[in-house]
Amino acid sequence: MLLNPAITYAANQWSVQTPVLGLPDTYRAAAMPVGMVMMMVAALLRLARFALRDVAVAVGVLAVIAAGPYLAAPPIIAMGNGNLVVFFVVLLAAGVAMGIGLFAPPFGLGYYAASLIARINPDEGLRRIWHYLAALSAGLALIAAVPWISTGFLN
Repeated sequence: MLLNPAITYAANQWSVQTPVLGLPDTYRAAAMPVGMVMMMVAALLRLARFALRDVAVAVGVLAVIAAGPYLAAPPIIAMGNGNLVVFFVVLLAAGVAMGIGLFAPPFGLGYYAASLIARINPDEGLRRIWHYLAALSAGLALIAAVPWISTGFLN
């Protein structure tokens, strides 16, 4: 989805000269498409280690995730500035909710990973994580309960 515009941009930069070296700007602009291709190759090499069924499930899940915003684009564009409401209320609240799910024990893998990195017993850090979770929950409730947070700045 982004590779074709990145290649077109890099090709269009051929006529632009860098001021210091006098080289075409394509060398700088080509970093984006080259990086994308290298990431795709690295991902495919990493996927080659797994069974074909697992790879097919992962690709299917990613296709569904990618198709959602693509299919939702026409109604969101028709909303005009209302698409900011979709961003702030839905995506911001979803991000805060994911933070709660990521760090809330007993299933919060992010919490256990942070405990492992910090080399502390998860039970010792549990007293301090509740303050963080309370702040996340309050923020989520505030975003959901007060629509002005997302719509008040549009006018």
